[in-house]
Amino acid sequence: MRIRAIKPGFFHNEDLAALSPLHRLAFAGLWCVADREGRLEDRPRRLKVEILPFDEVDFDRLLEDLAAGGFIVRYRVKQQRLIWIPTWKLHQFPRQDEKPSLFPAHLAPRKVTAPSLRSDGSATDQQMGNGILDLGNGNKKSGGRFGSGNGIRGHGTTG
Repeated sequence: MRIRAIKPGFFHNEDLAALSPLHRLAFAGLWCVADREGRLEDRPRRLKVEILPFDEVDFDRLLEDLAAGGFIVRYRVKQQRLIWIPTWKLHQFPRQDEKPSLFPAHLAPRKVTAPSLRSDGSATDQQMGNGILDLGNGNKKSGGRFGSGNGIRGHGTTG
């Protein structure tokens, strides 16, 4: 885990606010796990233990919903499942001595530019392909705006 910054706009992101508080906490927790390029292994069980060890939550569902909302991109390179945070370089400034990424980049990462971002730094629907996420293995996953559940067992859906 690494020390990362949260900008005030995080708390005013209406799309992120449409998700549960655990989604928001999980998203911020991913930043602490991500390397200097905003990449990390897509290992829901391990991430749950690192980020939300005391909560009864389906972390894979949280990740699915964050991907459907355009906050993360889940992809695969060969047999390795990875996550990329597309707005990473606009909001995080890793220490100069932080080790380079050990994980391959998304096969066709879209260049995230300021015009395609909301004022709070989240990617727009146009930028993230309107809920169609390229998983980097030739498959695409589509989903509702925020998926079909809130990731919390027995607590309904996000709508």
